[in-house]
Amino acid sequence: YDIAARVVNPNAQWRALVTYALEVPGAPSESMRTALLPGRDRWLVRLNVESATSPRGATLTIGGITWDRVTTRTGPDVERYIQERLNLDVRDAAFIGPSALGFGTIGAGASSGTPAISRASFTVTNQSAYGLLNPEFTVLLRRSGAIVGVNRLTVASLMSGETAHIAATWFHP
Repeated sequence: YDIAARVVNPNAQWRALVTYALEVPGAPSESMRTALLPGRDRWLVRLNVESATSPRGATLTIGGITWDRVTTRTGPDVERYIQERLNLDVRDAAFIGPSALGFGTIGAGASSGTPAISRASFTVTNQSAYGLLNPEFTVLLRRSGAIVGVNRLTVASLMSGETAHIAATWFHP
């Protein structure tokens, strides 16, 4: 199972360092950590969770939050400081189903012997003056508003002005 939960830091000046667990019935718990920038939201994900049961949901448990004031050398405008450093432009997001990839139809899969591979792709441009090492992208696949697929990708680097074409692959329809 792939689990996703959206969290928000409503504070405009303080970063939240969060310890949390995305708990799935029938699966061992796993403690994780993340940083939530001031005024930002983030998708927390846990991928490939094996459960001894057929869970109908998951629970986000917050283990602890440590607040850290964001300080800048340029003054108190935290929003400008973040925007100057994390100005990423994501475009041309597309879903490519199994038949478009040459892997049969959406009904294909393990039972038919035909692979059912699908892909989501997008282009991202780093429009900031700063290079990023190991930027992480969470890809949510939606159908009629409901999340039907989750994936997470890490790119080795995304330098200032660089454009990258990124694709997330699912090995099922």
